[in-house]
Amino acid sequence: YELYNKPVFLSQSSGNIVIKSYAVDNVNNRSSSQTANEKTSIPYIDLTGPELSNVFIGPKFNSRDTIFINSDTKIILKGKDSEAGLNRIEYSLNGSNPREYDEAFSLEKEGYSVVDYTGFDNVDNTSGKSFGFKVDNTGPEISEAFGTTYLRIENDLKVYPSHVIMFIIATDNVVGLQKINYSINGGSMQE
Repeated sequence: YELYNKPVFLSQSSGNIVIKSYAVDNVNNRSSSQTANEKTSIPYIDLTGPELSNVFIGPKFNSRDTIFINSDTKIILKGKDSEAGLNRIEYSLNGSNPREYDEAFSLEKEGYSVVDYTGFDNVDNTSGKSFGFKVDNTGPEISEAFGTTYLRIENDLKVYPSHVIMFIIATDNVVGLQKINYSINGGSMQE
């Protein structure tokens, strides 16, 4: 037993706990607790905030320490709390004022962004997390090269010999090239 002379914070205990107590008056009479065994049972002490995570649904690409997405990619914030239960998640985008998260969102603006988010459980414990990513909405630049020079120009069109080979070149300055598809004279697309 310890002498009670100020509020007791239960910050070192979590889970189910039992507190025993008694009181003594000025003539040394000892009180009886509320229960026969002199214990006050506190059902559960929850001292931890929710577990947080995030998911990208849609196009994404990882390169070194950066995640690249585009404006079609949905960002989902998740939280779970096995003790008091998840109450809500609030998030801030690039230092903006926090707002409550209610559904997946996406970003149009290109560039690097940071999401800071906080989960609240039903007894106001919190935990926070942060992640960054880069939005890239610009496709590769495409150009062609030919295996030989043109023979002449007719009606503003270059005329090449029948044995010419055409090379299709694509360059992406941010995430690199995944594939090139082409079609000749309106035919079906080929890789």
